[in-house]
Amino acid sequence: MGRLFVAEKPRVAKAIAECLPGSTARHDGYFVVGEDIVSWCFGHLLELKDAYEYNEAWKSWNMEVLPIFPEQISLRPRNDAGAKKQISVIGQFANKVDEVINAGDPDREGHLLVMEVLEHVKCKRPVKRMWLNATDKDSVKKALGKLTDNRLLDGLLASGKARSQADWLVGINLSRCYTKAFNRDGSARLVTVGRVQSPVLAMVVERDLLVESFVAQTFFVPKILLEKVDGLFWAVWVKHGDVGFDVEGRLISKEIANAALPGNEHNAVTVISAESELKEQGAPKLFSLGSLQAFASNKYGFAADKTLELAQSLYDKHRLLSYPRSDCHFLPESQHADAPKIIASLGGCLPSLAGVIAKADSSIVSKAFDDKKVTAHHAIIPVVADPQAVAALNDDEMKLYEMVVRRYLSHFYPPYLYEATVIVVEDPDGKQYRASGTVPVKDGWRVAEEADIDLDEANDDEDNQGLPKLVVGETLSISKRTVDVRKTKKPRRYTDGTLVMDMTNVHRVIDRRIKAAGGQASEKMLEIMKRLKECAGIGTEATRGNMIKGLVEKEYLSRKGKNLISTELGREVIKNLPEKIKSPIMTALFEQALDAIAEGKMEPERFIEGQKRWIVSAIDHARAYKMDVAPYVRESKAGGPKANGSKPGASGTAPSKQGNKPPGAWDCPKCKGGWMLLRKSNKPGAEEFFGCSKYPECKHTEKGFDPSIKTLNIPM
Repeated sequence: MGRLFVAEKPRVAKAIAECLPGSTARHDGYFVVGEDIVSWCFGHLLELKDAYEYNEAWKSWNMEVLPIFPEQISLRPRNDAGAKKQISVIGQFANKVDEVINAGDPDREGHLLVMEVLEHVKCKRPVKRMWLNATDKDSVKKALGKLTDNRLLDGLLASGKARSQADWLVGINLSRCYTKAFNRDGSARLVTVGRVQSPVLAMVVERDLLVESFVAQTFFVPKILLEKVDGLFWAVWVKHGDVGFDVEGRLISKEIANAALPGNEHNAVTVISAESELKEQGAPKLFSLGSLQAFASNKYGFAADKTLELAQSLYDKHRLLSYPRSDCHFLPESQHADAPKIIASLGGCLPSLAGVIAKADSSIVSKAFDDKKVTAHHAIIPVVADPQAVAALNDDEMKLYEMVVRRYLSHFYPPYLYEATVIVVEDPDGKQYRASGTVPVKDGWRVAEEADIDLDEANDDEDNQGLPKLVVGETLSISKRTVDVRKTKKPRRYTDGTLVMDMTNVHRVIDRRIKAAGGQASEKMLEIMKRLKECAGIGTEATRGNMIKGLVEKEYLSRKGKNLISTELGREVIKNLPEKIKSPIMTALFEQALDAIAEGKMEPERFIEGQKRWIVSAIDHARAYKMDVAPYVRESKAGGPKANGSKPGASGTAPSKQGNKPPGAWDCPKCKGGWMLLRKSNKPGAEEFFGCSKYPECKHTEKGFDPSIKTLNIPM
């Protein structure tokens, strides 16, 4: 028999099948092409076992049973019929063919998820690796001609397994130990801890505290209005020396600001420099998922997970976009040949963009077409469009689709041309003033992007002014002299878009922290920042949106319009977690170790042992540390005494008669020393009930569940 190809997803399997010689027959879970079989996964078909599957004692969330370190961490099929069926399909052929081709995505996770299945079905046949990062026919045929021995990537497989196991160990141990530590008052708050989640929450908390503690600082901008026959323009004083400036270079001395203006006896200045340059700007990068999420958040207020959902629908349901879970901004060079077909098909589907589409020049080859910069997946672009599919889009799908179409079309327009001018003038006392401005010459790609450009850029008026043609030595009259009194701007709260971008560029977050503290990055810190940049920050394109959604669902974050704001619970979690857990630096060191495993420079066992030592120290911290947490009390909709842990924002002291009663709680009628709080039993199907906060000293309970109250399902 021939070969078994195992792709990461059905669409990739279909693309491979279409490029193999022979007739193709579709079956349930696989294609048959000549003597070859092409099957697929859909994400991870296997998952790590739960703790209780190793040891029944680990079912209970008791601090005493920690740490949870199984002798050997193992996998089981996902608990859904589709996954089990697909594993069975792959297993049916794995040992009947001559060889197996791992056609997982060309990255660590893609390699891992296919190999997990092959190992699970005990594949004994030789395995080769197909490295495929685009599904156009040229790319698939090229990859089919370059199959390699899968054993050459044993290090990558070991690295993927180590990542998966380490994240499981951290999550299951630290979430349990910090949940128990936070609930010593008898409440039922779920405190989840993770290598990515905790630093992300810390970033939002840090930003919110900056916003709320912000005090505007006054600074001064001395400037003069200059007059020429054909118009007026502003020139700003050129900084001289360091006295009177803050660390950001802003002038904070009013005395110096006033003295920086030309004396009243001077009515003119002389041009000492006048330079104009014709510059060009290429189209903005094609969308990755992260940049698409940021753009959609800014333009339409879409949550990150909503953007992913819309993009996935445009890919899976409507077949109008390429694969959306991509971290790449570039395209394979071979895909330029598809541009005429794609652009022509768009012309028949989007009358609102007819003019833009008609002027697009498919012969232009932009910098986006670069094989060397294509990663596991290429940038998100439109594919050949079906008019019926476009007509079926809802409003939000159409908004996102047009964004991607405009961005793609912008790469078939010439660069934006503008004239940049810088003029420096000097008064008789030697004080210098600088004027700068830009004048558009040719719109180029901006025709395609229209109002969608430069959403994050805001230049001062002085930088956007048109400037006259001047020559050195020319004299200009001073029409006005003034000192602008300005205020520093409050930092902006995070939105889904800005948070996704800071997760992607978390090295910049660290750099901002260091500079805000007035320091400089050490060599070690520069190396860490470099590592974070290389591994594209924290989280992945596919998980960042759902992570933000999860933080909202856990009530660590709340939404107010476009903004994401940390709740009181979220702030308390970050306040009480050790720095190492909530710092993105951990991810940099983590990825550095995984790279070493992939390169054969570190044994995975050594890495896992190091993670275990760190987990033990974190558990010891949680056991010994007295958490500084307010009671978490949730009021019923009717405002009655139905309590257990509140919505973030509630305040009070721990449930002890020596302090204030938590909002919504009532006195225990039995012991008189505690308060009644909402509880939930470990037993399957058990109803929620109210129990005394002095448990186990007082075991009084009451029924009376109010369905309007929802509590966290935490085994206590």
